[in-house]
Amino acid sequence: MVRTSTGSHEALLMSATQVASLYVVWYHMIERCHKSGSQDFKDYGARGIAVCDRWRASLENFRADMGPRPPGYTVERKENDKGYTPKNCRWATRKEQAYNTRRNHYLTFRGKTQIMLNWAVEVGIRQSTILQRLDAGWSVSRALTTPSRSPGPRKSAGGLR
Repeated sequence: MVRTSTGSHEALLMSATQVASLYVVWYHMIERCHKSGSQDFKDYGARGIAVCDRWRASLENFRADMGPRPPGYTVERKENDKGYTPKNCRWATRKEQAYNTRRNHYLTFRGKTQIMLNWAVEVGIRQSTILQRLDAGWSVSRALTTPSRSPGPRKSAGGLR
């Protein structure tokens, strides 16, 4: 039972909900890394991604190292090819995690590196068009500066075109 300074039933229930939410994150993290029958094992355990022994030993160790789970956040590995350890993990929103995935293509142009989606928005060319151009052997510079025949995403103020 979790006690609060107010001792209210509502605060007690909220704490129980937070613990349950944290348990789900912890359980699935271990499952996808260490149970070959998990549908996500191919993307985690099969790639050598593991949960550190301290966290596998107990939910309490995971909670002590990560702190409470903020609402709407999930556990993120800072370095995608490394395992779940206190030094490599943090709480992140799904949007933040979308920038930290193996599927992202990073491009460097004019001294600036960002994911292809951000370049597409900035220059006003569809991401699929940029990818097709690069696959056809175009340079990054040419792929990002040659006007497109079809309109892409809106470019931001100060775009490159």
